Amino acid sequence: MKNQLILICMSIFIGFSVSCKKKEEDSATLDSQTQQHNEDNDRYKNASDGANDDVNAAIDQVPSMGRGIHRPAIIATTPCGFTIDSSQLSSKILYLNFDGVTYCGSPSHLRSGQIKVQLTTGNHWAEAGAVLTISYINFKVTYYTNNQPHTVNFNGVKTLENVNGYDWLGWLAGTATIKYRERALNIQAEFDNTSHAVWNSARITTWNYSPSTTDITFSAIGDTTVSGHTTTDS
Repeated sequence: MKNQLILICMSIFIGFSVSCKKKEEDSATLDSQTQQHNEDNDRYKNASDGANDDVNAAIDQVPSMGRGIHRPAIIATTPCGFTIDSSQLSSKILYLNFDGVTYCGSPSHLRSGQIKVQLTTGNHWAEAGAVLTISYINFKVTYYTNNQPHTVNFNGVKTLENVNGYDWLGWLAGTATIKYRERALNIQAEFDNTSHAVWNSARITTWNYSPSTTDITFSAIGDTTVSGHTTTDS
């Protein structure tokens, strides 16, 4: 099977006031800050998307949360590096407890802390319009680049809406899409245990399957307007 990744998103970073006449070092500082923002944005989004995968993997293990039956094996996932606390399942709540020592994914990374998942709209996650409220509780992701660790630590709440619901037969036939609408407001993010940011993001992600080529395509696009800039992601 071939996998194609199509990523479409726009990020806007507001906070610099720069004079038309600036010293060379001012420009260098601005370039450095912009580069750092872009790197932080990539780490934030990768960690956020990975958390969504972990949430879906957890719900796969709890039928009463309603992931849906007959899920295609080509997108099936299994939990890695965390255990599931379903003691509050009667309130449609799961807790994901990460061990901080198990490497998962590609590139491999570590996760520690906890994620609380609650189905706050709908009876089952497989339904169109169902919403999960996802709470990060000292959730930390550690990546390694050139053998150097880079971390992002989250605290805060975001929502994930299953826009279309799951139509697995239609998806396998190439006539239906899997679409999520994500909203994050005032997420407290800490990068490499030093720099802090308050992160807001709004995006729609879509998954399509082509039965003729067996390709899975993925797109992510910003879903809000800031200061006249449409399709703003974060």
